[in-house]
Amino acid sequence: MQTKPVRTRHRSSGRNPQAHENPVSRKKIRTNHIQYDEKLAALHRHALQLSSAMTIDEIVKQTLDVAEFTLGFDRADICLVEGGCLKLKEIRGAPVVFSEMPLDGPGIKVRAARTRSAVRVSDTRRDAGYVDGKGYDWKGPPTSLSELSVPVIIEGQTVAVLNVESNRPNKFTENDQTLLETLALHAASEFRRLASIEAVRDSEQRFRGLLELVRVGVCVLDGEGNVRIWNKGAEEISGYSREEVTGHGKIWEWLYPEELYRNQVIRNAMAIITNRLYEENLETKIRRKDGQTRFVTWNFHSLVDQNDQTTGSVVVGRDITEQIRMQDEIERRSKQLEELVEERTRGLTDSEARLNAIVQSCPEGVVVLDPNGRITECNQAALQLFDCPSKDLLMGRDLLDLVAENDRGAASSTFTKITNSETLRGLRYTLLRSDSQEFPSEISLSAVEDVAGSPIMYVTIIRDLTEQNEMQERLRKAERFSVMGETVTMVGHDLRSPMQGISTAAYLLRKRFSPTDPQTAELLGLIESNLRYANDIVNELLDYTREIHLELTETTPKAVTEAALEKTNIPINVKIRDLTQYMPSITVDLTKTQRVFLNLISNAIDAMPDGGQLTITSSVSRETLELRFSDTGSGMDEAVMRDLWKPLKTTKSKGMGLGLAICKRIVEAHGGSIEVESARGKGSTFTVKLPIKPKTSTSSGEKARILNGLLTQ
Repeated sequence: MQTKPVRTRHRSSGRNPQAHENPVSRKKIRTNHIQYDEKLAALHRHALQLSSAMTIDEIVKQTLDVAEFTLGFDRADICLVEGGCLKLKEIRGAPVVFSEMPLDGPGIKVRAARTRSAVRVSDTRRDAGYVDGKGYDWKGPPTSLSELSVPVIIEGQTVAVLNVESNRPNKFTENDQTLLETLALHAASEFRRLASIEAVRDSEQRFRGLLELVRVGVCVLDGEGNVRIWNKGAEEISGYSREEVTGHGKIWEWLYPEELYRNQVIRNAMAIITNRLYEENLETKIRRKDGQTRFVTWNFHSLVDQNDQTTGSVVVGRDITEQIRMQDEIERRSKQLEELVEERTRGLTDSEARLNAIVQSCPEGVVVLDPNGRITECNQAALQLFDCPSKDLLMGRDLLDLVAENDRGAASSTFTKITNSETLRGLRYTLLRSDSQEFPSEISLSAVEDVAGSPIMYVTIIRDLTEQNEMQERLRKAERFSVMGETVTMVGHDLRSPMQGISTAAYLLRKRFSPTDPQTAELLGLIESNLRYANDIVNELLDYTREIHLELTETTPKAVTEAALEKTNIPINVKIRDLTQYMPSITVDLTKTQRVFLNLISNAIDAMPDGGQLTITSSVSRETLELRFSDTGSGMDEAVMRDLWKPLKTTKSKGMGLGLAICKRIVEAHGGSIEVESARGKGSTFTVKLPIKPKTSTSSGEKARILNGLLTQ
């Protein structure tokens, strides 16, 4: 008997749903996969092109070009978030009907902006929130049947929305959404880059503006002695404009036409730059552009870059021609007085009166000493210098008694060595005011002789250097801060590009393969966790160097504290006592104030690894709100507290040491202050003082306070 063949039906195991697909279906899948890879490659090429864009319009145009290539659409547009609305920046494939959409209104783009997540609508006829491109009042059939909107997010906030539309339903796939999200990430990176470039430009403009405000000549030289910066004070001293001197070193030939003298000055300047010396009051004689001869003192300070390489020098010049003239005039008048005394003429009284007028009109402090060094006369400027209401407090005192103890020995040795005909200039000692407050000074000392050549008095000119020293220190700090800001911005941008690539790759791996292997999932999680940590470090550096802008809103101490506690991971062995009050209402930047509180709470928890208690209280003193964060942790010694507010100083194993420095800047930007009391083994108490109402606006007053804070840190 012949056996009939048995036809067996094979069931799918469920593990390989494509095992029995027909060849046409498999070919279509491979084709789609190749097209997706090509589109993804186009996106990466777009990222390289965007890095050369210098305006928002260029970024918008290139982004729409790539969206058109990768997705294909009937209509597409990009809107920016401004003033509570989505404002149309550019549209393709349709005329402009309305250019603004309120963020609290309907619309798929508005929904993506509010939720900060992509919105894909397969059929707009079934979406109640759809707004047709022809306007809010359009009653006809929808002009688009499918729509895909993706927000552009920077630091957790929506700044723009990418939107594509099609006349066909179910046009956009999950891969299209992934591509548009990747495109939005690239656009966000470039928006952030433009903002960073603008911040650097603003910082440089503020620095140059500060140079124009100082009353001394400031010039910045490169390593070859060429002029890079030449402020208004330098123009007034030399007579040469900024346009004439910058970019070359010819100014030295113009100021010092005598070759031997010029070579000596240049050798001294180059030695200072090369050896990183700090030279004070290098006195030279220059010839101005108008032919006048002037005496100028130069202060040099070497500049180094982040690699500790010498890049040039900051030179501060001061015209001392009038000071020397005054000194010479006093000496000349003194000699006239000696001659008049010798001749016993009636003109003695008139000469003394003229001399006294000169001394009293001198802007510097003038003190006359007897041969034993005791004060016999002084002008009004000297009384102001030593903060004395009357001459009686100075008359008869030894000049050495007004010298600070640390400099008294050196001053005594120098004063005793002066010869009868010698004039000492540029002596720098720390002096004492009437309340024992110290101040830096520059002293010139000359002797007045009788007919026999014996000294009968000494004339001393004293100049207060407090303002000059502070200005020089501010200039050095401003230069360092400008270099640091530029470096941080460049490094942040250079790091974010590879970090974005790694993040995109990890995201695509997770989306494409959906790994079920625990080890693979753990590795991807580790990559993403470390990327977030690296991004936090870059953000902290950028936060510290950029200008603080406050967005003030009314809230309460309790609301800010509770919001910060909700974001804190509190260990079970740590007890938090929130005793803050609901009153008074305060006007602060809610996000930045929460950041300060969150940092202080996290630090307190870190200080109590074995458990403890953190108590948070609030109180009002006059118009100031005081909040105290008291922990029972390990506390801090004096060495740690000295560096507590300095950036890049930390005792933790992780972190950049910028947390408290940023907190201090935020609190001071509000017009407040932050203080700490601590002792080793007795815990720590941080006190934040904030004005209940802002003292200044966040515009000009805020910028001035922030700039001053940067220069004094």
